[in-house]
Amino acid sequence: MLSGRIIEERTSNLEVARATFAAACERATFDTRQDRDKAKAALDQAERLLQVSRENLRTLVGSRLESEADAPAAGDDAPPPADALSVIALRTPISGVVEEVFVSRGERVKGGDRMFVVADTARLWVRAQIHEKQWTTLDVAEGQEVRVVVPGSEEHQAAARINHIAGTVDATSRSVPIVAELENDDAHYKPGMFVWVELPQGEPRDAVAVPAAAVMRHEGKAFVFVPADGGFRRVDVATGIENDDFIEVTRGLETGREVVARGAFLLKSELLLEDEG
Repeated sequence: MLSGRIIEERTSNLEVARATFAAACERATFDTRQDRDKAKAALDQAERLLQVSRENLRTLVGSRLESEADAPAAGDDAPPPADALSVIALRTPISGVVEEVFVSRGERVKGGDRMFVVADTARLWVRAQIHEKQWTTLDVAEGQEVRVVVPGSEEHQAAARINHIAGTVDATSRSVPIVAELENDDAHYKPGMFVWVELPQGEPRDAVAVPAAAVMRHEGKAFVFVPADGGFRRVDVATGIENDDFIEVTRGLETGREVVARGAFLLKSELLLEDEG
């Protein structure tokens, strides 16, 4: 028969042993979980490094690196999977159509390189150059509608609204730029296309006009040749509005006076040779 002191002592030893066993179990469980997490992290890192190496090799040699069993439908020209490290989603700030591509598949790019051109052609700007000699005859203002016509295709016309008129004359072209906005819902007009812009002019008036080929210029003066005494003589004139076919004469000619149109340049050459002689 055991005494009460021995029973208490053995009960105390049992509690200590239980506590020691529980602590050992918790420590073993913690170490096991930590080793498992480290092993999983190492595996993930190894798989990532393997994927990076495959992507680098694919970029260099253009190979998918998958076997026929792994990717039976994929070929050398097939795009990489959507989750591949070499795939980057590029988003444009506008909705539109890719007009130009400056890179090819497998090509390396760096920051600042131009890769694509995306354009929204549903609305275009039409730029018209009005020569300074014609500017005073026009009656245009911002917000006004003008007609746009493609040369040789007059059956297709569109209306554009003027949204900008330059305040100065371009020093190179000696013209006044006008910019109009054109709705291009049917995509008939393309950026860079050459078009005619019909602008409203002032009140019609009577004027003396001659063929453009009849007006010669020399040393800043304009002149024409008229028949006289069985030959031709030079008549100095002042010009006004001009286009491709006719030039207005504001001074120097009366209505109905004949002028030389064909061969005027030859007469000018002969006149200059006489002056030099």
